[in-house]
Amino acid sequence: MKLKMIATNLLVLFFLLVSITGAAYGADGKNKKLLHPSSDKILPIPKPDLTPTDIQAKNEPEGCLLQVTVQNLGPGAIPDVFYHKPPKLGFQMYANNKPWGGIVIYGVDRQKALQKPGGSLTFDWFPGAKNLRLHPGFHTIKFVADVHKALAETNENNNVLVKRVSCGCNIPLPRPQIRFHHKDARGRVYIPVVNWSQFPNELFAQAPYLPPCGLNKNASRTWVDIFDADTNKRLYGFCALNENQGLGKIWVLPPKNVKRVYIVIKDRACKRSQRSNSILIRKKK
Repeated sequence: MKLKMIATNLLVLFFLLVSITGAAYGADGKNKKLLHPSSDKILPIPKPDLTPTDIQAKNEPEGCLLQVTVQNLGPGAIPDVFYHKPPKLGFQMYANNKPWGGIVIYGVDRQKALQKPGGSLTFDWFPGAKNLRLHPGFHTIKFVADVHKALAETNENNNVLVKRVSCGCNIPLPRPQIRFHHKDARGRVYIPVVNWSQFPNELFAQAPYLPPCGLNKNASRTWVDIFDADTNKRLYGFCALNENQGLGKIWVLPPKNVKRVYIVIKDRACKRSQRSNSILIRKKK
């Protein structure tokens, strides 16, 4: 009985070996690899994705400061080496097609906010550099993340953000109200702006970045032009008012045929203007 059990076990072992050999070599006798569920398949390492998402211009007395927001939209982390071996991973700014400063990631992200997936960082662009402040007006800003293409990313086509921003254009430009004040011995007619205090002094700051007024390269940002209300012909103007109080002292020496006038206040930096009411400067006959 014992010998019969041994013989049966040997027979089962024989058929098991035949089954394994068939799986390994196949019916055609050719060698085939045996696949294991636990095969050592190398999975790709998740990559980060640095993407600039916003640019803002912050109004300050010394000019507008640029503020940038960058995010890591990828599933992977930024390798630690990029935080310790500059200048491989760098940011570059351009303002109106001119280079506007560059810096490595560690210069703005010392806390490594961008390193982890989903990380976000908003920072001021060289806050201590006066030469990187924007003057009043509209500007085209371009920001490039990973300017040297040193970082392997999930998307290499979203490293650039171009945005048009305004600087100093959020201050009010009211509609001027003028009135006849008096006429002096030389025939000059004084037509002060009665609501002059509503105009911010920033509007009359020197603007060497704008076209000059004749030989005056430091003309004011905002000019005042005086027109004949009946023909719309320009009669006179003021291009170097240093403060809003100057609006209360404007005058014109009108030709004899001019009976009514109005003024236009033009903010040259932000390309906007306001026309006043028309007033009578000569008595009707």
